[in-house]
Amino acid sequence: MNRLANLRRSFAALLILATAFAVHAAEDRFELTFARDVNYRGGTVSIDHRFGSLNIRTHEGSTVRVRAVIRSSDDAIGKQIQIVTSESAGGVTIRTDFPEVHIRNGRISYSVDMTVLLPANAPVAAKNRFGSMVAVGLRTNSTLENKQGPLSFRDGRGSFTLENSFGPIDATDNQGNLIIRNQNGPVSVKTINGSIDVTNRFGPVRVSDIERGAIINNGNGPVDVLDVGGPLKVSNSFGPVKISTAGGTVDVSNNNGRVELVNIGGAAVVRNSFADVDVRTVKGALTVQSNNARVSAEDIGGTATVRSSFGAVDLKDISGSATVDNSNGSVTLSDIGRDVRVKTNFAPTFIEDVAGSIDVESSNGAISVSGLPAGNCHPIVLRTNFSSIKLALPTGASYNVSAHTSFGRINSELPITTTNVGNENLTGTIGRGGCRLELSNANGNINIEKQ
Repeated sequence: MNRLANLRRSFAALLILATAFAVHAAEDRFELTFARDVNYRGGTVSIDHRFGSLNIRTHEGSTVRVRAVIRSSDDAIGKQIQIVTSESAGGVTIRTDFPEVHIRNGRISYSVDMTVLLPANAPVAAKNRFGSMVAVGLRTNSTLENKQGPLSFRDGRGSFTLENSFGPIDATDNQGNLIIRNQNGPVSVKTINGSIDVTNRFGPVRVSDIERGAIINNGNGPVDVLDVGGPLKVSNSFGPVKISTAGGTVDVSNNNGRVELVNIGGAAVVRNSFADVDVRTVKGALTVQSNNARVSAEDIGGTATVRSSFGAVDLKDISGSATVDNSNGSVTLSDIGRDVRVKTNFAPTFIEDVAGSIDVESSNGAISVSGLPAGNCHPIVLRTNFSSIKLALPTGASYNVSAHTSFGRINSELPITTTNVGNENLTGTIGRGGCRLELSNANGNINIEKQ
């Protein structure tokens, strides 16, 4: 009880202190307007700012214009705040200097809100430590670095690097490439006529309308990507990844977050664990490696290869072949354009409408195959134990049959011309024969049915 009372008193004291600071911060007694124009002879415009907002814009002139408002709740401290500028052939330097202040009782506040207008052809290297940064209309390669506050960038022409530590980054409309580095805040990037490279921690990343490629590394937040024209590579953890419309190849690595891919123009590779993978409409091949979650894929223009464990695998409308290696999860395949290869255990396998050969190796799981097309030879090999095999064959099918089981029976609705027959073994032909049909089971029945 005493600890709870002490915590309540401490929290109340903090509220009073925060309120007092906010009130006194609003009661600025000192305010000074600063204006200075500096000749620009080329080079980089370097800005080192802190404790206030920083706005960077371009104009048609040949000078660097610095406009600022200095504010302080203490008149003596306000007068000591300086804005230092210098110029040389190497560029223009702008710096804010603040006195060393020992705050007592939270009663002192100060800030400098600065706007810098620079020639359109001037590159910028800007830093701000405590406050927002806004950059608009930059026309050449530059670097913008913020520490604690939002960073906003728009209407750029060139290659830019944007960095932040504790705050969001918002980048819009750039004719060129972007490198973005953030640590503790959301990142939003859209309408970029170039490529992007984004790294973030502890925050969402949202990207849209990127003309070329994108590389995204994130952690502890969702990644949402819409309309990337080139190749895309995403690495994430502890957050979902959603990609809609990518023109090139896609490579995704994720942990503990769902992965969703829709409308991919090239091949796709997905590595994920402890969350589902859902893929729809990939023009190229699909490769998925997953653990402890479901894998679902539909409308794949190339081959589909899935390696998984402890989760169901569901593939349909695959133009190429399908290969699945699964453990402790069911496998369902339908509408496969070429061959099928499945290896699984401790779960059933369901296969329907396969144009090529079928090879299934299962342990402790039932196998069901149906919907096979009539006509050409489609070799079939099915092996399992401690469960059943059910195979439906179309009218007019022709196979050389070799079936074996133990502790079970072999039944066929189709006539078989036998050369060896028994309750647990059967060798013969269906129709004209010629195509391989091998069925092997242990401790379970084998049933051949009419389709």
